[in-house]
Amino acid sequence: MGEQERARTGGLEPESAEMASLRRQLEGGLEVLEGYSARYRELSAALQRRGWKEQLRQAPGLLRNTLGAEAALPEALARLQRRAGQEPEGPASRWLRSLEEERTALSGHIARRLSLRAEGSLAERLGRLEAVALKPLPLPPGEGETVLLEGGARWPPFTHFVFFFLVWSFVSPLVGGWVGAPLSLLFYAWFSLRTGHYWLTSERLLWKPRLGEPVQVSLSSLEDGQVTVDASSTVKVRGPVKMTLRHVPRAWRLAALLCIHRRPEFRVVARRGPPPPMVVLDMYRSPPGEIPSTEALPRGLGVLRPGYIVYFPSLRRTGLLDALTAPTGSASGPAWRSRDKVDVPLETILEQLHLLPEERLDALLRKAVQTNPENILWEPDELKWNLGGSSWMELVRGEEALWAEVPSWAAHQAVGRVVRHWRAE
Repeated sequence: MGEQERARTGGLEPESAEMASLRRQLEGGLEVLEGYSARYRELSAALQRRGWKEQLRQAPGLLRNTLGAEAALPEALARLQRRAGQEPEGPASRWLRSLEEERTALSGHIARRLSLRAEGSLAERLGRLEAVALKPLPLPPGEGETVLLEGGARWPPFTHFVFFFLVWSFVSPLVGGWVGAPLSLLFYAWFSLRTGHYWLTSERLLWKPRLGEPVQVSLSSLEDGQVTVDASSTVKVRGPVKMTLRHVPRAWRLAALLCIHRRPEFRVVARRGPPPPMVVLDMYRSPPGEIPSTEALPRGLGVLRPGYIVYFPSLRRTGLLDALTAPTGSASGPAWRSRDKVDVPLETILEQLHLLPEERLDALLRKAVQTNPENILWEPDELKWNLGGSSWMELVRGEEALWAEVPSWAAHQAVGRVVRHWRAE
């Protein structure tokens, strides 16, 4: 170890006469530069460790002080550079070269950690490092946030068990049955390390993988078609923040709720009172008194509410969500194709509609009727209806009639709750 390095690292050996002279000549300037040097070396050492982000978060002052001092470095270096110009092989020159090497090494460590290109000053790279390493991590939902769904994987999906059994059946005759135990441990470890825990609130999706840092995406940032789910219970979000939630429980429901609550009409809703009376039924248009032939007539969708009924003649159950909401983003496609890549069950749509205030629910349904001149909106006071013990409900207005298929006892009860409001008006 040289005299200069021992002095900078706090060594116990006496400082050389050259360094002592340089220190006196710079009148405190060398002590300032030694502070720069110590921070460069400490920051470089932290960036070379595996848990570098965690170390920088535990001591944020190191990175912030290093970045904050960069603006004053030229002034601090000026006297040392003048002295080095006078003595090219003197201690000032050696000290200056050593400091530049430390700055170059630190810049390289930052570039490798952040995958940066070659260009860029150290100050710019320190700024990028601060933005990445000291960015506040998302926290689990707290008070005031409505959690719509939460889950974490404990066991591999059934398809993974089948795959493991096939592998074990092939390997065990070759190497012996003893391979079963270590192979099963390896399989479970591989599965476990790829999973995590998620929280879906009315405003964001938060994912905490077992390995790595938590990440979140705002539902308002998601556009049409950016949510997918596959048979391995893996949900992928391809918005401004890329997320892959592997092997999560209730993956299909999670994807469906994402497709619903990413839409402006459903954001930040959490109804606390009883749900509004509402029934969605398959409907057919047929003359009064004639029970329709379900094979001969096109099927539409009807919604019964206390103050009105709406009928969408060309709408299927899977299209109700698109009919109620406006497109988001620049993606476009045929009108008959769902704007999302996930099949959202009608039951889930109704469940989430019940979270809306009644005023917003009615406004959505009435607005959806106006999107197509063939859609129908009838008021109860202009209707005659017949709801007997059969599986059909007839709604008649003048010479027109709608026939709603009431398939179950639960559906009869739900229709009855709506009809009671009609009789009271």
